[in-house]
Parts: sequence; structure tokens; C-alpha cells
Amino acid sequence: MEESLDALRPTESPAETVPSSEPETIATATTESAAEEAVPAPEEVTRVPNPYADSFLANEDMGAWLQIPGTGIDYPVMWTPRDESYYLYRAFDGSENKNGCLILDTDSCLDPLSTNLIIHGHNMKSGAMFGNLTDYEDPDF
Repeated sequence: MEESLDALRPTESPAETVPSSEPETIATATTESAAEEAVPAPEEVTRVPNPYADSFLANEDMGAWLQIPGTGIDYPVMWTPRDESYYLYRAFDGSENKNGCLILDTDSCLDPLSTNLIIHGHNMKSGAMFGNLTDYEDPDF
């Protein structure tokens, strides 16, 4: 499963992603009548590129990507409110996989966004998925 996920991961971590030299800006439009009424200047919004955009396009069930620095956790989080357990033993592409995917609890919602999101995943002996979360039991970690 790791090999198939490598293609989905951005080549740079999200924190290292550098916007292009000319970021795309969006200005809000005003009508002539509104401009005559001394409306403040339109706001400019700079779009930040989403390093996971291709992954979201590859599978509409992907709701997020969870990455925890210093651990092996770097996986998509799947959201299937109609069947929470669909990805429990399936890979990102839907194929059978004992590791499964990280999944959002049915009490979590992305649209509209819940205040808290509950993510489930297997605790694999190999350290995959949430297998190395036990490292946090060590105060020196």
C-alpha cells in the first residue's frame, strides 16, 4: 500500500510548498452602480496551491490528508458517511488491503465542517497506519 500512496504524496511537504513567482490573485468585482456609492476597494485574495489536489481528484472519498511529523503517519483520510467501514480493509483505490485507510467517524462531518473530527485507523504491528502512535507513551519522544 505504501508504494501506491507514494504517487499521491506531494514531492514537497505542505509546509515547504512555495507558491509560484506570480501567485494567482482574485479580486471581487463591483458593479458600476456600487462603485458610484463609494464602495471600498475590492479585496485581493492570493490562492495557495493545494499539494494534495491530484489526490482529491483521484478519489472523491478522500476528505483530508493526515501527516504527523516525526512519525510514519502520512496518509489520506477517507470520508464515506454512507458506509463508515468501507475503507476499513480497503486501500485508497478500493482494492482489498489489511491495513485499510484512515477513516472519519460517522459523527464527523466535512460538509458542513464539524468542530471535532474523529479519525479511526488500524494500529498495525508493522508500525503502519497508527502503529507507531504508542511512541507517544515515551516522555522523551
